[in-house]
Amino acid sequence: MGLIAHVEPDHPGVWVDERKIAALGITVKNRVTMHGIALNVCPDLAFFEGIVPCGIRDRGVTSIADLVGKSPRLPMVKTSLSLELARQFGKAGVEW
Repeated sequence: MGLIAHVEPDHPGVWVDERKIAALGITVKNRVTMHGIALNVCPDLAFFEGIVPCGIRDRGVTSIADLVGKSPRLPMVKTSLSLELARQFGKAGVEW
């Protein structure tokens, strides 16, 4: 897909320019940990107008579809995400 994303020490999540494209989360409840990742693939970005993601008021939200001009195929997104996470953590990729 060719998108260049980055993290910022002062702002949680994953960013493309000054717009958030992904969020990471972790919680512990009753001694059980849960974690997850939310990647904006092709949501209706109008839904984000009524919220302040992660309390960051001076930044926007984006999606892959918004940045590339069309909705990507989900198998391609899964593969790209899996390979990049594997690369970041020094592991082999996950087969979907």
